[in-house]
Amino acid sequence: SFSLTLTAFIAVFYGLKYANVIFSGDVYFDLSTIAIPPLAGVTTYLIAKRVRKAQGIDLDSTFKEIPPE
Repeated sequence: SFSLTLTAFIAVFYGLKYANVIFSGDVYFDLSTIAIPPLAGVTTYLIAKRVRKAQGIDLDSTFKEIPPE
């Protein structure tokens, strides 16, 4: 997982640093497009986990069963 993350960061860095001006875009928009979806997914999961725990449902034990019902 670490090597995949490192590879992604290196690819984004070199793409932003050495890309031709013709093919480059708005750097902040590009980085936000890359960063926002995973952050939104993690945030949604953590909120859902907290809400379900308050309702008495443990998501960790739910997903130990395959398939979850």
